[in-house]
Amino acid sequence: MELDSRWANIMAKLVDETAFRINKAIDYIDDNLHNKLCLKGLSDISCFSLHHFHRLFQTLTGQPPGFYIKRLRMKKAITLLCGRKSLPISQVSELCGYSTVSNFSKTFSEHFGVSPSSVKKKLNIGNIKDYNQIIHNELADSKLKDNLNCESLSRFHNSCCELLGDAVYDQLLSAPDIKTEEIGDISYMYSRHFGSYKPEDIRHFTARHFSYAHEIYKLFPETKMLGIFLDCPNFTPHEYCRYDAGITIPDGFEEFKLIGKRKIAAGLYATISLEIPLRLTRYIWCFFRAEWLPNTSYEVDYRPSFCEYMPIKDVPITEKLKVKFYLPVSAAK
Repeated sequence: MELDSRWANIMAKLVDETAFRINKAIDYIDDNLHNKLCLKGLSDISCFSLHHFHRLFQTLTGQPPGFYIKRLRMKKAITLLCGRKSLPISQVSELCGYSTVSNFSKTFSEHFGVSPSSVKKKLNIGNIKDYNQIIHNELADSKLKDNLNCESLSRFHNSCCELLGDAVYDQLLSAPDIKTEEIGDISYMYSRHFGSYKPEDIRHFTARHFSYAHEIYKLFPETKMLGIFLDCPNFTPHEYCRYDAGITIPDGFEEFKLIGKRKIAAGLYATISLEIPLRLTRYIWCFFRAEWLPNTSYEVDYRPSFCEYMPIKDVPITEKLKVKFYLPVSAAK
């Protein structure tokens, strides 16, 4: 496929070979938390020496790779323990890459200051009032408050109508507007943001992608703009959150060698389509988890949530746009 000079210049601005190579290792970690991971293997994936890999990984993510892997495993563990009550602890341990339940329990207890069984028994993200009360009272001496953002759900619960506005909130309360859909794998290329989901950061980051998405539409008229939330802010300290701004591409698309490419995993998703300001998108996830999910037979699955963004003609994207939300769910066993 031949690219004109204008298109080549646009894509050149996005290319950062170091970030591309480190992100290849990050993507491998995300896809293989249930398997044994070694730093030498990850450095080979990124085509850096072990020394340079360690240094560049920490520069990009703010964390040493060993700590990063442990933190992701702990995030996955507590997400499953709070949201997938049907899973036994032994299966959670296995899904998080631990060969024995005792090793898993020891690491979990050291990281959070509380045992996996206590979290599974006491914490249920579907009940926000009890969730926050337990963390701040029964489990106040644990390290949960240092490793979770439990306040965000509490703030939403107390002022959801004010945050969203009556019109959006009433639409969310209308059950027929929320559907469940089975979707297939979605291939996309991405730019990745590390750090807090501050509204101004995400607005700037997303606007940057809208600026060149129009060029991609010329190649692929059916392409879609996506926002992929690789970390749930409720279970990840803000400084460690990751966000992909993605553009869908056909399977097997091999142009732009230094642009990261990933897939959204096929599965069941709860969905709703809204026309809202970009700044309100983060509160929709809180509504899904805090108010919709507890009244269903579903559990949150451990796959990234994502949005599909569609501009409204003659309306600035910062003012309002069409957004379709996808929350990964599974049927409780």
